[in-house]
Amino acid sequence: MAGGLLFHRLKFAHVSALVCAAALMVALRCGGGIRKFALASAMIAGISIAVFPYARAAIVALICGVVAVYGCERRSLVRAAVATIVLVCLGGIVVGSVAPLRHRFVSALTEQGNGQREHLLRAAFRAIDQHPWTGIGLGQFRPSKFAGVDAPKEIIDHPGKAHNQLVSIAAEVGVGGAIVFLVMLGSLLRRAWKTSYGSMTMGAVCIFAVLSTTHDPLFHAPFSMALVLAIGLGLRDQRVGDSGPTSTPT
Repeated sequence: MAGGLLFHRLKFAHVSALVCAAALMVALRCGGGIRKFALASAMIAGISIAVFPYARAAIVALICGVVAVYGCERRSLVRAAVATIVLVCLGGIVVGSVAPLRHRFVSALTEQGNGQREHLLRAAFRAIDQHPWTGIGLGQFRPSKFAGVDAPKEIIDHPGKAHNQLVSIAAEVGVGGAIVFLVMLGSLLRRAWKTSYGSMTMGAVCIFAVLSTTHDPLFHAPFSMALVLAIGLGLRDQRVGDSGPTSTPT
């Protein structure tokens, strides 16, 4: 994982977002030196994501994930709304003050700046149209296989997926498989709401969901491993009625 994070900006940004969410959960639950250390870790992770990789989706996902963790820990929609406003304002200040990052967000409005996502999605939808229920096979989708005649060379040479995780899943395992995947995520969130550490699962799934709208985060093994670890951390015990959390491991 360390090598992958050091040499790939998106792997670094995506995994660091999960680290930030986990550190915030610890800070909200602990006191004294542990709280200070956790808060410092969360701040360092958040600032690193904003300053070093210039990852647009990761910044948005981080804000959503942090708000999800905070809102679940405090069980307050009002506090979550306030946290959202504060973080969005801080994010806007950071984006506006860092020129390369500001350019990255502005370039998202152009075809080159958004990574030719329109052509990538077209290729994926062609694959879905040809094999709507069975898919073309796990790990088999490549944009070049379904690129249109007007596709630029970048799409023909593109080694990845559709830059939309759910669309990529539907292309490879069919629409039914994509629905099953969504049901699985929903079941994890439902269970997380009943566990005392469920905020970590909520935050991790939220980060994953936001990233999935513009990336294929599961295409990167380090993030896949970190995501499963983060989700599992939040599901390790269960609330029973109103008696509070139990310590029985699952």
